[in-house]
Order: sequence, then C-alpha cells, then structure tokens
Amino acid sequence: MKSHLLILALAVTLSLAERVTYNNYKLYKIIPKDKEALHVLKNLEKQSTDFSPYDFWSDPAHVNQPVSLMVSPDFQHTVEDMLKPLNVTKEVVIQDVQKVFDAEKRSLGNELNPVNWTLYNTLEEINNWLEDLAVEFSEYITILKPGKSHEGRDIVGVKLDLTPETADKEVVFMEANIHAREWITSAATTYILNEFLRSTDENVLAVARRYVWYFFPVMNPDGFEYSHTTNRLWRKTRTRYNIFCWGADPNRNWDSMWMVTGASQNPCSDIYAGPVAFSEPSVKVMKDFIETIADNMVAYLDFHSFSQMLLLPYGHTTEHLDNYQEMREIGEYALGRLTSLYNTVYTIGNVPEILYEVSGSSMDWVKATFKTPIVYCWELRDLGSYGFVLPAEQIIPTSIETLESVIAIFEAYVDRSLLDNNNNPSKMKFLLVALATVALSATLATSDKVRYDNYTLFRFVPKTKAMVQSLIDLESAPLSGYHFFSPIQGEAQPVDVLISPDHQAEFKAILEENNIESEVLVEDIQKSIDNEGFRPDTLAGSFDWRAYHTLDEIYGWLRSIASSYPDRVTLLYGGSTGQGRDILGVRISHNPANAERIVFIEANIHAREWITSAVATFIINQLIGNTDAEVRHLAESYDFYVFPVFNPDGFVHSHTTNRLWRKTRTQYSIFCYGADPNRNWPYQWMTGGASNQPCSDTYGGPAPLSEPSTLSTSNFIRSIGRNLEAYISLHSYSQMLLLPYGHTTAHLDNYDELMLIGRQAIQDLSRRYGTQYVVGNIAETIYVATGGSMDWVKNEFQVPISYTYELRDLGQNGFILPAEEIIPTGLETLDSLVSIFRSYELLHPRTDSE
Repeated sequence: MKSHLLILALAVTLSLAERVTYNNYKLYKIIPKDKEALHVLKNLEKQSTDFSPYDFWSDPAHVNQPVSLMVSPDFQHTVEDMLKPLNVTKEVVIQDVQKVFDAEKRSLGNELNPVNWTLYNTLEEINNWLEDLAVEFSEYITILKPGKSHEGRDIVGVKLDLTPETADKEVVFMEANIHAREWITSAATTYILNEFLRSTDENVLAVARRYVWYFFPVMNPDGFEYSHTTNRLWRKTRTRYNIFCWGADPNRNWDSMWMVTGASQNPCSDIYAGPVAFSEPSVKVMKDFIETIADNMVAYLDFHSFSQMLLLPYGHTTEHLDNYQEMREIGEYALGRLTSLYNTVYTIGNVPEILYEVSGSSMDWVKATFKTPIVYCWELRDLGSYGFVLPAEQIIPTSIETLESVIAIFEAYVDRSLLDNNNNPSKMKFLLVALATVALSATLATSDKVRYDNYTLFRFVPKTKAMVQSLIDLESAPLSGYHFFSPIQGEAQPVDVLISPDHQAEFKAILEENNIESEVLVEDIQKSIDNEGFRPDTLAGSFDWRAYHTLDEIYGWLRSIASSYPDRVTLLYGGSTGQGRDILGVRISHNPANAERIVFIEANIHAREWITSAVATFIINQLIGNTDAEVRHLAESYDFYVFPVFNPDGFVHSHTTNRLWRKTRTQYSIFCYGADPNRNWPYQWMTGGASNQPCSDTYGGPAPLSEPSTLSTSNFIRSIGRNLEAYISLHSYSQMLLLPYGHTTAHLDNYDELMLIGRQAIQDLSRRYGTQYVVGNIAETIYVATGGSMDWVKNEFQVPISYTYELRDLGQNGFILPAEEIIPTGLETLDSLVSIFRSYELLHPRTDSE
C-alpha cells in the first residue's frame, strides 16, 4: 500500500494506461465542535496537494458543520491520533471507497449507455444524447459548440427555445460539472433539460416556455473524461503546469477577485487558480460565449456537489451585496418546495457564511460583471454519506427535487406574493426542518518509527527551467513521497532524490518523457539505515567512533571529558531549543593566552547529517589527547569552542522517529514541522535558496532567528564574536570546502586568501585516503543559499577563517554514511584543519606579543 501518499492526480497516469485505485481508503465524516478543532482541520486542508495521503471531499468551514475526509490506509492511524485530543465527533461513512467506485463502474458497462438517469453517463454518451435531441426536437433545440478544451474536446451545450415565435425573451444559463468528479450535476441538468422537453406538468412547461435556456452539462470535458477513464476523484482541468502537476481549478479561474482568497498558487493543489485568470481554454471559451448572451441574461444557475446548499454570491465576503435579500427570500421559498418532496434539507446563504471563502468562481464573475438578477449555485446531495460517489439510484430523486427548486425560483421571481409566509407552508417547513438540523447537528504524535523500505535514491540532471520549477513545487508539497537529498539548484545541476516505491514508476516515466537519464545511488535506503552502524544499546561510558551516537550519549561524553580534564575542558551551555533541550558544547583550552584566539566548530545543524557530530567529537578527542606535533601545535595555539549538535530537537527526532529529518521541530502547521536552522540566520535572510513554505526542507522560518536554537546560539556567538579567529561549520554530503557567501558568486572579503588556503587544505586532506574535495564559495560551488550560520558570522564579525565542510561522500550513501567511515572521515578532516591553520599562520605570522 502507499507509504504516506495519495496519488490523487500525479503523473502516475502520464500514459493514461492505468486507473488510480483507492483500495481500503476510508471516508470519514468529522464534525468539529469548537474553534480549536476547526482550526486543526483547516490547517490540515491548507497543506493538501495532489500528493497528500488524504483528500477533503468537503472543506472545514464552520464549527458543527460536517467535514468529509478520505484517508489512505497507511495514514488512517495518524488521522485517528490527530483527532483523539480534539473536540470532534467522527464516523466512518465508507469503509472502502474503491468498493463504491467498483459498483459505480459496473453500472457503466462496456457499451454506450442511454441517458435515462439510472446510471452515470460518460462524456460521449451525454454529447451523443444532446445531438439526438437536436434532431428529435429540431424546432426547439440548437446544438452549441462554442470552442474546445485544452485537449481539443468540444464543449457541447444546447440552446432550448420552446416558443421561438416570441422574440426578445430573457435568457437563463445553466452549467454543471465544472468540477469533474461531481457527476450528479451533469445528470441533474440533463434530467431538467429532458423534463422541459417531455414533461406534461403545466407548471414546468410554463417556466420552460418563458425563457431561452442554455444548457452546458459538462463545462470541464477534459477533467470529466479523466474522472471516467483514470481517476474517479479528479477535480480540475487537464492543462499541464509542471512535470508532476496537472490542471487548474476551473471554478477559481474566472476574473472575479481572482486569487484573493480560497485559492492556491501551487499547481499541485486541487484549488490551484491557474497562472492567470482565464488561463484555462475551457474557461476562456465559456467566458467569451456568456458575454454574447449576457445582455438578455436574467439567470445563471450553477450546479455542484455535495453538501445540500443553495449558495448566493459572493465568495470573498460575508457582506450581503447586490440583491442578496431578494434572492435569499426566493431561495428559501424554493428550498421549501424542494424539501416538501423527499424531506431533503438544504441550507442557504452566501458562499463564505455557510461554506468557505472562495474567489475566481464563474457565479461571482457573472454577478459582478453583468449584475444578472438571479444567480445561484446548488451543492446537490448528499451530506457526506457518499459524497462525490452518490449512488445512481439517487439520480432521479435528486433531479426531481432540484427541478422543483428551479421552477419555484422562477415562479417566485415573477410572482412575489408567493413569498408571503401566510401563503407559503413549504417555506415554513424548510425553515423548521433546517433549524432542527442545525440544532442536531494538536500536535500529531506517533511513536512509530518512519521506515523507508524499498525507497530508492536517484540522481538525475534536470534540463529545463520548467522541470526545475516543477521540482521546487514538489519539494514544497508535504508528504509527497519525494525526499530531496540535495537542493534543487537549476538546470544542468544534479539532483539527488529519494523516492518511495509507489512513485518510482511514474518518476521513471517522467524522466523518459523528458529524455533524462538517471543513476541509482542506493537501491533500498532502509537497508543502508539498518546497516549504518548505530548501536541503540551503546552506553556513554563506551563512547567511541565505531558507531553513531544519540544526543544523550554525546552529552554524557562531553560531561565526562569536562570532568576528566578540568584543566583544559570546560562544558559550555549555548542555550536551549524549542523543546527545552540544552545546547551543549565544550571549550578546549591548553593555554590561557589563547582566550582571544577562538576557533568555533559547529556540527549537526541539519539533523540527519550524523557524520558531522561524529567528526566533531572525533576532533574534540584529538585536540585533547593526540600527541602528533602538528595536532598539538594546533590544539595549543587556539581556544576551541566545539558544539557537536547545533540542532538537538531535530537530531533526537532523526534517531527516534525519522532518520532523514533535517529541520528543527517547531510546529508550523498540522503536518509541517520545523524550519531549516541553516536558513534562519539574519544575514541575507530569505533572499535566495530558501523557501517560505513550512513543509519545505529549506523553510527559512517566519522570521530570522525564529527558531529558539538559532536564537540561543547566535546570542552565545555574539558573546565571543570579537575574539573569533575562525568559524568552521560541518555538513554533509558532497566533499566540498565552501567559503562565504551563499547569496552571491562575487568574491568578497578575503576570498582570494581563503581560496589559496582552501586549495592547499583539500590537497592535504586527499593525501591519507585519496578523498577528492572541491573548494569555492557557496553560490558558485554548490547553490545559492541564504540565512546560513557561516555567512552571518562572517558578515557580523569579519572572522578571517570561515569555512563550511560538506563531508563524505559523493552520494553513494549520502546522509547514511556507514559507521566504518567515521574514523577515516575524522582523520582526513583533522588533516585539513591542520593545513588550514598552518597556511594561515604562514600568511599571518604571530608576533612575540601574541
């Protein structure tokens, strides 16, 4: 089953050869009982993308309003845990969504079916039926094909005029299935069209004859077709916006308060509004067509599902604008008529006051542009028991009651006396039933350790800016199944990405489509993790460099050496983290005269880079006891301040829960924790190479020094800043020696000197094992990255020696470097440090007074 992912729209289906299945996915109905519960659900919804392991079938909008949430099998436990502390009621309304789909599919059959409202019809069946009507009722029906969709399909509608001899009649426009998965909407609109042609009910015929009607049963033909052939839950269009993400929401793409609220700029989101208003060909076609009939348009009727609501403009505000009160009164009357048939209860109001904020919708655009008097949006059956998969046996009753409400609207619009409560028992019944219905009606934590069985580490080189942007969008998507081991730098720059088994076939298809070759670096990352050499039973008393150690073991060892060598080792307190952990380091001082010549070394600011704290502790040990003359000279010439773990919260999480965790553990949304502590420092913060998305691994935080750990350590560094001779930051991986700065390729400060020293250092590093490094500033050597600790220190204190190491290896193991490489990595890194300070002292000889 899927590992923390839900392929709602991914390029799984690039070839369109395989249908997306939802075996054992559950549909929950959740009712938030207070604002806190509602807030948690809203945050969860905001993080939703095409790749999420859940899908909101109805959005969290108000306290006591039901929310429908579909959840993948692997994520159900997480959702259950999330809901436990919240004041909610919940029930599972569908145990296995795929079984419902399968029953729906069987009703479709293999042959073309007639349109008779006993089953849901395909696009071809609906369009053929419209063509047949135009032949059968040629004097009344005109086929309309105003334009084509993105994939070249006709957008087919009909014009119905039952009294063509009467000129200058007002126009009514009716649209459905602008959202592809809402099949009940096209079924209901075709039913209404059929009744206008065949009914013997004089009330129906009177309304039908009074106007010229324009019916467009499927406003989104590409998406509708895709929902039948490939993904039953597809919602959007099928325009391709990046390598991984398809479609815009055609009901967020109209130029009415476009992108103001309730829409997304992320192409992977179900509510992506498109790059600009009217970007979608189907939307632009229908906009142009509506403009041709707008002068005579008295009504615009828009059909959606589900929730049993009658919505009025506008979606961006709860203010009652234009003729709201009039339309509400007519709507209440109409819903009274609707309820009288099957006791189906609807609510009424403008969009945000009973549903949620939304902008860029077709209804709002029509109302704002043409001031059309009658504008309504129906959210048809049901209240979430079946949601988008309403059983076919409900098509006819849904259509009958919907038709009744349509007729009632136009009767009341002509005869306002029908709105008199004394003459309106239907309205009173609606109000009483609705009132009765209303009256009836934390932090995710798991002890489970994340596993990466059969996750494969790939390396490939994106060739175009479009693909680079696609990768950036994907990297920001929570729970996408793609874990980026290396930052996305640009075209022709290698990307290392760990991919879940469920996504590997799609990934390979995407690369093949774009003529990109890839290399497998690690076939099964979990095997590497299992064989990494971490010994959970290791005790602090047996601290060595044959295994990776936990935070408690490292801190225990630091306390131990401070106690054992009080003449040269002092325990340092660098502050505390967001979760209240101490940030501990040590000062190694062999000579009190070195107090103004400080070398600061920090490691594991990125939690998953375990080799860095291992090397930092190895260097501490060598500085204390190594008898080699050059190492002794180095140790005795400076005071060393070494902090092996600059990000304790993340480091602990990488040991206990998720080996590949990188960031801090501050909670920024329901699913997104942590900021990148090496993008959170004040210098050039968020000017490049950092993300403003909390789910991104390079999230720079909401503000500089927002993370308690970076704030604490920056304050500590300030306290010694004027005495800093060197600042060394240890990272992995890539085998690089990096200079400031990350925001520019310009050679600033003492770049030339650092390059000279660095070239010699990497040459000396290679002598022991032949390990090859490269040297250069961050931006020119690896990628643009701002808000880093080294850059802040260099700019703030003009520290002469400033380097960041990217330790072993070149990607063969990546962050999961085997423990047997700790000592060789430590030895060659120490060799390079000896070289750096030897070269620096040759360039800047110490005087006797120093």
